Amino acid sequence: MYIEYSEGNYLNAIPIMQAGRKKAKEEFGNTDSLYAEYSCNLAFFYSETAAYNKAEAMYTEAKNIIGNNSGMKGSDYAMLINNLAVLYQKTGEYRKSEKYQLQSMDIQASLLGVEHPDYAISLNNLAYLYIQMGSYRKAEILYLKSRDIYLKNFGKKSSFYATNLNNLAVLYKKTGS
Repeated sequence: MYIEYSEGNYLNAIPIMQAGRKKAKEEFGNTDSLYAEYSCNLAFFYSETAAYNKAEAMYTEAKNIIGNNSGMKGSDYAMLINNLAVLYQKTGEYRKSEKYQLQSMDIQASLLGVEHPDYAISLNNLAYLYIQMGSYRKAEILYLKSRDIYLKNFGKKSSFYATNLNNLAVLYKKTGS
């Protein structure tokens, strides 16, 4: 399975993941975290092959299982709803994507703090969504916040800082600023 995944052979990986998910369901039931993990991984493969409705169903199922088992404030839940947000962004459902990105960021902020580099990555992701939505001022504010986090954590010579400056430059070019 790893070979199929690492080489991007998602269509070949899907039946293998489906078999693993089925086995997890038989062994542990459809409310177990391992079953949810298989559902989440399968959702990723569906998303990468543009089977978006199937991906949404798998992510939603996994979200409900993780939420019921571990609560809606843990890192696994935050990662899962972030994946769902990415799916909605791919399908142009920007309001849904924004909702889940903000929820994921709230969890990250409480777990890691708002000065953590992972939180800055989330700010960048949300900024990109805002650009797609045409909310350029919101995007700029988030890019500036993430720039400051990267500067504080890594300094001016880091690739994170440089990428962030590039994102700001692209935004300014797009808006004529």
